Amino acid sequence: MRYSHCLGSIDEIDLPREKSYATCAFHNYVIKVNNPKNHNKLITYLKEHGISTEAHYITNYLYSIFAPFAKERLPIAEAVWESLITLPLFQELTFKQQGMIIDCIHNYFLRR
Repeated sequence: MRYSHCLGSIDEIDLPREKSYATCAFHNYVIKVNNPKNHNKLITYLKEHGISTEAHYITNYLYSIFAPFAKERLPIAEAVWESLITLPLFQELTFKQQGMIIDCIHNYFLRR
């Protein structure tokens, strides 16, 4: 996966991990931003450069359907969810567009 290869040198983010015995069929590419201060700033920076990101995998107990089972808050699960960013990944994404996304993420962290 190109994202993994090109973003692997950025210490400020964690990338999806693949087991040595398996190959992932990425339908989403989700990164974890290690410093909470950078999460929304990175989303804004990417948006300013025409790159749309998403937040997937909301903490399950926050869905209304699970409300009856939510006995207490889960702050660690919420913190992890709030650190995730789903990068663009779709069939029509060109090599050039993906390169622009990769470059923007590198440039954001180089500015820090």
